[in-house]
Amino acid sequence: MTKYMKQLSQLPSVEINRIRSQMRDALAVREITPADCWSISCDIFAVTRKKVSETTLKRIFGFANSTQSFSRYTLNAIAEYFEIRYGIMPREIVCREDSVLANMQIITLTRLNTIERRCGIPYQMTIDRKRAEKEFEDFFSGPSTMMAIAALPGHGKTIMLSHLAKRYFATSDRPFSASALLFLSATNFHNADNTSLTLEDYLRKTLFIGPEVLLTDYLAGIVPIGSKILIIIDGFDEAHWAGTAKTLLYDSIIDFTGSLGKTNGVKMMLSMRPLAWARFSERMKRVPEMETITYGSGPVEGRAFTDFLQLDEEEGREICRRADIGIYDRFSIELRKFLARPVNLQVLICHPNRMVLLGFRSGIILCELICSVVKERIYGSNYYTEKIHFLKRIVSLTSQATTGCTVPKDDLMADMHRFRNAYMELLSDGILIEERIFTGGHPRESIGFTDPWLFDYFIFASLLERFNGLPASDAAQHINGTYSGDRRLNHLRALARHGIRTREYGFLEFSALSLAPKEKDELALFIAENVCYNRHSHGDALA
Repeated sequence: MTKYMKQLSQLPSVEINRIRSQMRDALAVREITPADCWSISCDIFAVTRKKVSETTLKRIFGFANSTQSFSRYTLNAIAEYFEIRYGIMPREIVCREDSVLANMQIITLTRLNTIERRCGIPYQMTIDRKRAEKEFEDFFSGPSTMMAIAALPGHGKTIMLSHLAKRYFATSDRPFSASALLFLSATNFHNADNTSLTLEDYLRKTLFIGPEVLLTDYLAGIVPIGSKILIIIDGFDEAHWAGTAKTLLYDSIIDFTGSLGKTNGVKMMLSMRPLAWARFSERMKRVPEMETITYGSGPVEGRAFTDFLQLDEEEGREICRRADIGIYDRFSIELRKFLARPVNLQVLICHPNRMVLLGFRSGIILCELICSVVKERIYGSNYYTEKIHFLKRIVSLTSQATTGCTVPKDDLMADMHRFRNAYMELLSDGILIEERIFTGGHPRESIGFTDPWLFDYFIFASLLERFNGLPASDAAQHINGTYSGDRRLNHLRALARHGIRTREYGFLEFSALSLAPKEKDELALFIAENVCYNRHSHGDALA
């Protein structure tokens, strides 16, 4: 280590630039600004108890001119910091042209560490997806070059990919020990100055591959015969690109995939929303023999892993067991369907009143979780005013779900341009979904709510505004006459919950409604339990 750092202190500027790039990757940011140097300096001291001044870091990152080489003490402190904080051990081969595999390992390790730190629940509570492993093994061992994981945000695509990466490439008993993995985030291709990189440019830059070699042949030739390189690109959901940046990346991926041909030495996995994959696959039509290039997905459908990302009964039960929730088998079918989406199960695990909440029936749990989702992911987010306006607009255009559950995208075009940032976050957070519906053989894109329960929440909010100042029985009669099935029961539950919270007891009168005996019993039990839960959580009760 000492010998390595002594060599670094005498490196020419091109090598210093490589070190800067490695530091940016380790810190998991696209660009480091002068303002970041102070916080990095403090963190280095907190971790290593060694001082590397803000000015020195500015010199390293090129924000200040320097005519002197960096001291061995400074480079040792930085090396120790990366080893302790990120688990990265700098080695001499990192800064040489033939160190591609070592660079891949560092970039992948950094990405995996970032995923663990950003996980919404403790990472050890997440699980391997056994069905996904079977599909991955078939793809990796088969002739196809590309695989798409097309699912909505919140279905656990990134966590699943991290488990696959660790299971097959990062453990001592890994099945593909001679193969290599490069795990990238799509956000890395777009710089803070709004410039974008193609896939080939990014690979050459981060792996230090010169322009004198053909990239695809070079990558296929650096692993032993029979082994492969897998490139995973995740994070398309989080990338809010403007202009032609996304098109540039899509086309560069297509060009790179096409140049691979039928070689089996390099494979790719992409993770994105279903409609994004449908658009991407349409652009791939010009690639020869696309059917053999793409695994598990048609050229338009964009469906590969969707069925595997919904938690089944066994997986949901196992995550609840790890989170010390031992009553999963007592949950209703409706609540289990809600929790089958991993991001919703995360809300239950992190709920501040979880222990109290789990003492009640599934109807209470479901209502409180839906309210928590709205509070955290909409009211507690950026652009929440614009988001609420946009969601209300969808409810209005569907006439409170009486004319359908989705809205043609053309009808929302003005709102999408007006509230672009809010709309993109609603998509990336999994609140809304873009769908492609074929009408008369022609595709038409539409927008709707991802979860029907969130749709019902905003329908009910619209009904409260509509019947504000009118007798509570009018709202109940309207719900009873307009809706049926689970939607009617959900709205009547919400009406009862609203009455208890606001002490407007007229909302609790359902005797005049033409409900089935089972529905009346369900509502009566829901009201009784809601009174108890309100007393436990808010110290309040009906007078």
